[in-house]
Amino acid sequence: MQIPVNTDQHIPAITINIITRPANGNGHGTGNGFTEATLDGDALESKAEDELQMDYSGCAGFDEHFMSVETPFPTPNRQLKRQLAPLSNQAGEYLLRYHHYSTMHHSIRRMPVVSAINIDGNPAKRRDTSERKDKWLRDNRIDFAVQLTDAYYKNSHFDKGHMTRREDANWGRTPEEAKRNADFTCMYTNACPQAPAINRAIHGYDGLWGALEQIILEEGVLAEQGRQAKICVYNGPVFVATDPVFKGVQTPLRFFKIVVWLNDAGKPQTTAFILSQEDLVSDIEFEELQYNQAFIDHQCSVAYLEKLTGLYFRGVRDWDTFRSDGPGSKQVKRLHQGDLESLVHQQSAGAGKVMAMPKTESTGIAARYRAILKDGVAGAGKVVMESAGGLTAATVAAGDRQNILEQARESLYKMIERYLGKSQGLKDLADKILQEGGEALKAVAEDDDAHLHGMRKDALEVIVHQDGSRPSFLIRNGVVDKDSSPIGSWSGILDASMPALKDAIDCVGRIDVNGRHVGTGFLVGPDVIITNRHVLQAIGVENNGGWTLYPGTTIDFGFEFQGTQSMNRRNLQQVVFCGDQPIDGALDHAKLDLSLISLSPLTHAATPVTPLMLMRNTGWVQTDTQIYTVGYPGNPGPDGRSTYGSLLEQLFRSTFGYKRLAPGRLLPFGIPGSPGWTLAHEATTLGGNSGSPVLVFGSERAAAGLHYGGTLATPRQNWGHILGKTLGAVNSQFCSKTLEAHLSEHGVLFS
Repeated sequence: MQIPVNTDQHIPAITINIITRPANGNGHGTGNGFTEATLDGDALESKAEDELQMDYSGCAGFDEHFMSVETPFPTPNRQLKRQLAPLSNQAGEYLLRYHHYSTMHHSIRRMPVVSAINIDGNPAKRRDTSERKDKWLRDNRIDFAVQLTDAYYKNSHFDKGHMTRREDANWGRTPEEAKRNADFTCMYTNACPQAPAINRAIHGYDGLWGALEQIILEEGVLAEQGRQAKICVYNGPVFVATDPVFKGVQTPLRFFKIVVWLNDAGKPQTTAFILSQEDLVSDIEFEELQYNQAFIDHQCSVAYLEKLTGLYFRGVRDWDTFRSDGPGSKQVKRLHQGDLESLVHQQSAGAGKVMAMPKTESTGIAARYRAILKDGVAGAGKVVMESAGGLTAATVAAGDRQNILEQARESLYKMIERYLGKSQGLKDLADKILQEGGEALKAVAEDDDAHLHGMRKDALEVIVHQDGSRPSFLIRNGVVDKDSSPIGSWSGILDASMPALKDAIDCVGRIDVNGRHVGTGFLVGPDVIITNRHVLQAIGVENNGGWTLYPGTTIDFGFEFQGTQSMNRRNLQQVVFCGDQPIDGALDHAKLDLSLISLSPLTHAATPVTPLMLMRNTGWVQTDTQIYTVGYPGNPGPDGRSTYGSLLEQLFRSTFGYKRLAPGRLLPFGIPGSPGWTLAHEATTLGGNSGSPVLVFGSERAAAGLHYGGTLATPRQNWGHILGKTLGAVNSQFCSKTLEAHLSEHGVLFS
């Protein structure tokens, strides 16, 4: 389905034929400018009686099988589910079904979390020509106290903004049925406060929200006469902690819309948008639908919306057009999701203007460190438009350099005070390193690779560990301790990743042999883990094509610093699969450094954990993609080549072997001889991280990669396998089955 919209290169224009009606304009708007009379006492009493008498037994709700493909209603994560308003007469049920659409309601925000609608554009089903008159009601199936009322909207200058649009539901077998279905959209469980300028698309109110809805239905579905004129739309608010309070209720500033349609080949497609009262996003290229720039500027991925909303759009996310993967696909130029989250947080908090950074063409050491530093204190709150250039000389100016050094010094001193006996010698060492660091930062700003050598380059590594550019956070009681490392600009990204990230953290365990830390592994099936082959070689012996694991080899999903000491400890039992070539110590990217090992059964007292899925898709493997590693950094051993190595080793010594999470980004990488299954990243890792999962921001419940090594040379660089590229691997010692077949046999799920 093509949605034609006129585009002007300089002034975005939307060509839509709209029947205009007078706007109310007095703060009593009902979503599209139609008035609802001010109610007196008798009318209010009558309205309350109507609310109590409303019968919803004939409401079938959103139909997941409305189209030729299944379009599931989204499911809330555990945290969001606890905040939903339950149905009074159905324990554990939260879905409110109406005609053609369904909602779920937030008991604290007192407005819907999501509203999903089936839309049929067949003109034969759209014959209601009656005069529109909205009457807004509360739903008697949930507590009235958790729903907004007329009193909230009176004199508020907010519209009652339909999430599911009245016109979208205005279809049926008869005109009377169509009108009834449309009237049922005037429920407070289907409305959020919206400013007229974003909501209305009628005379005097050229609002983006209303205009987008008009395009989707009038210019899209109705153009499909003679074919399946059906689409599904998911609507809702984006709740963030910084939303302003109005009349005691936090009011959302942004709203999302996800559209599912069938393209000309009959294949499902998905497009997601975030709209707000301010233009938050730019430079996004969109190919599949011909929206004009006004909406292209607000497009985002479904996975990103999942992180913002706490809703999981099963199936729908798989058809997302906002990505570029596969042969011949066109690279999508866009802000990175982490940058978008930082920008949205800044705008929501009422911060200043966002700075668009010019590109830098340098690809040397200085450029590499500028790219890293954009995630630290120098880059916090700034949106970097290029994928790899990072901050430029203008943004690593003297003031920024001083802030970076002060943050690094504060962090180093704090760690020395807290963990290293308040050693004055180490403080002096830190000062010496930071003195060199100041000169190094100047060289970075001036793109002067020639002066980035020796201790200056080593000092940069200390700085990026301590200014928040490449942090390494301790895990305590299954949660990221954001106070355990300088956070730079990662705070909003970490917040957006919870609680999916917590579920992933619970699946990562420490592999020991009789209490000696060897490496990391992660749970991908009920009784099976993935780790590296070189970790396997440290815990067992290969003999005549089989493996014998050492007695006392275990994995424990606890080992948290001042947190959970032990969780779900299990014995490693049998090697199910491993790479077919030994890992002899030298990095060889052509070898598969992976093993699949079965575990002993869980005890009855075990903590319930849902294993990680395995990500089959590889479209995320692009330079600058934001990732996490979770594992157990151990002692890297003495590094006599640099003062940096000595200090870093001592700083981490007190927490060696404890669970940590490190965010970072993918690096550009290509190496002759690699079968294409290798990724490079710059998240902070040390010895003991071997076997850690690589998780992608926005898809944290699936293992996307397997970390297997790195280099102590500066700038630091680490490597891992792209798991989706390893699935066809075969080891004849384990019959002719592929790795994917072994995984499937052991209950591993793929995303």
